[in-house]
Amino acid sequence: MRSSAVIFIFALLQIGATLASPPRTIREALLGVAAGKLDPAPLSVTYDDMHALWGGLALTIHGTGKVEQRAAREKVGTPRVVSRKDLLKLVRLLLREEVWAQGNPSVRSGLTRVGPG
Repeated sequence: MRSSAVIFIFALLQIGATLASPPRTIREALLGVAAGKLDPAPLSVTYDDMHALWGGLALTIHGTGKVEQRAAREKVGTPRVVSRKDLLKLVRLLLREEVWAQGNPSVRSGLTRVGPG
């Protein structure tokens, strides 16, 4: 059985470095970005579904809009720059799904995946 792994990485060290009260949590940082109070540039979100035997995809979207991807045994397209509008949609989705909370995302969302592909 293959399990999907979703990893979200947030660069919070610099996101509010110039503020008198920088965000202390991922939620606070995402709320600040969504409200336009924080620069999204230090933010990065990574999805990683790479498996040693079956391959997969690892995708990182940076707050600058830059997209990096790594794939093995998967057909992928050319990464494009993510617009600020789409980046803010992603931030709102991360907030709605409370991605910082521990738990099994496939159980929470009702999605399951078995085997390669």
